[in-house]
Amino acid sequence: MVDYAVAIDPLQDKPHAAVASAINALRKSQPLGTVNHTDFEALRNRPISFSIGTKQRGEQQGQVETQMSLWHAAQWKFLYRLVGDEICTLDYIPALIVIGDQWKFVASTYSNNMTVMWVDCVLGSTNSELGTFQVMAGIRRLGKWASDMYWPWYKDKVLHITS
Repeated sequence: MVDYAVAIDPLQDKPHAAVASAINALRKSQPLGTVNHTDFEALRNRPISFSIGTKQRGEQQGQVETQMSLWHAAQWKFLYRLVGDEICTLDYIPALIVIGDQWKFVASTYSNNMTVMWVDCVLGSTNSELGTFQVMAGIRRLGKWASDMYWPWYKDKVLHITS
């Protein structure tokens, strides 16, 4: 598990009737009744776009990276089961790792049934105003990726809704 998941709200999409119908059909076709690799109730209708893992300062960074790697591996496997070889059209899945006041951007890729985690890209630190603004800008950029890249991909490849 990760600490936070940022998800798409499909009902904000226009026209939402087609999206809602496709989401319901997908949920009914899945053993856990969800559109994600987790059956957490709040996320059953909302595709996870990116996740955030946190640790207190002084805790092992490798621990949160391992947790995120496992989480992403499960997410990639779930998506692969849904879209097959079309998975290669999704370049990466991003995430954030927060240790104390240090924020890092990480991403995973999927190829040949293997998830590769790319780590150690410092985003910013909330111990200064500049660092806080850097973190905020990074989160906004991930939101833009979710709405401009991931959600259109998910609608097309997973839900079979073309724009």
